[in-house]
Amino acid sequence: MTQPLSELAPRPNERKHVVILGSGKSILRLKAEERAFINQCDARIALNKFGAFADISGIVPTHIFFLDSYDESCRNVLQHIFARAIQQDRSGVTFVVSNEFCGKCVACSEAQRSSLESAQYFSQLEHDPFAWRTLPEFTGNADCFLTPPDGILQYREHQDWLSGGPWATTSGEALFHFRGSLTSAINYATVEFPRSVIWLAGTDFTDGGYFFDDALARITYRWQDYTTEETRATSVHASVRPIAGVTLLDGFPVVVSEVENSGSVMVCANAESIFVKQGLVPHHPLTRDLQAPPPDASLQGHSLSQFCLSLSQRVIAQAHDAHTARAELQRTQAELQRTQAELQRTQAELHAILQSPAWKVTAPLRALRTYIAQTWRK
Repeated sequence: MTQPLSELAPRPNERKHVVILGSGKSILRLKAEERAFINQCDARIALNKFGAFADISGIVPTHIFFLDSYDESCRNVLQHIFARAIQQDRSGVTFVVSNEFCGKCVACSEAQRSSLESAQYFSQLEHDPFAWRTLPEFTGNADCFLTPPDGILQYREHQDWLSGGPWATTSGEALFHFRGSLTSAINYATVEFPRSVIWLAGTDFTDGGYFFDDALARITYRWQDYTTEETRATSVHASVRPIAGVTLLDGFPVVVSEVENSGSVMVCANAESIFVKQGLVPHHPLTRDLQAPPPDASLQGHSLSQFCLSLSQRVIAQAHDAHTARAELQRTQAELQRTQAELQRTQAELHAILQSPAWKVTAPLRALRTYIAQTWRK
């Protein structure tokens, strides 16, 4: 018989409490005592853009998890996050960023921070987070990020977003990643804070909005990515929109299973979260005391059946196969395009030769030689 949550739940001195902070609008509905609970948890891992607008939430992250690095918008937002940390003099924050940025981060000195304030850099963040590069103090850092002086930088990588990949068990392995940063952040939490209580807060996934939508509307630099337009049109979070026939929810049973296998317990603070509604993660109020199980809920009710887990694993495997086939098709198409381009160059060269004066002048002589050769054979 499966043990109820109350029996598996840790005592305060036995396990660390880790909160993964999504940017859903439920963050603004947290009560003062709930925010106070979050702020005294052992780790508070803010996902992506949350890090740039943490002051709106009333929550102080210990970690900023931002592994996105696929285009200009990612780099702009990441520098915005670093700049806010410099401005607010946040100390000891751990920034989990892409391996791609290793060697491209420059710590801001106190003197340089004063120069930034004098140049009113922080008041212009909404327009150009990289404006610091134009100041004389930063000459030679045209391809770098400016980071807090005592920030802790951790460089990580994750698997392809459509293939999931294996669940990382050490800090040197690529993190599991399937249709969204949340899956990678949960994997990160199980590695860095083993056998912990993992809370999901602000992980609503019920619409396409953020708790900082008003602040985001004032930004003029490019923060929009390839998901933005469709999210606005559908009001559906990108991770739960079907791509190649699957969504985050199809792969999430594997995430839940891996969390349980790691010895951690995962609960969700928002009763309206899609993960609670779908029966994937149990709801529990934000409190360190997990002695009372959620009403009408236990690990038995939320544990994954082997059949459900098997289906989820098959979905991820099929998504991986589809991604591999798509990549192979793209390589084949690229090779075909290269061959066609070479053919076109060869045809152009031949056409140029045929149209050249030298070829036209010698054409009668070549015709005579051909006629003589044919006559001689007869």
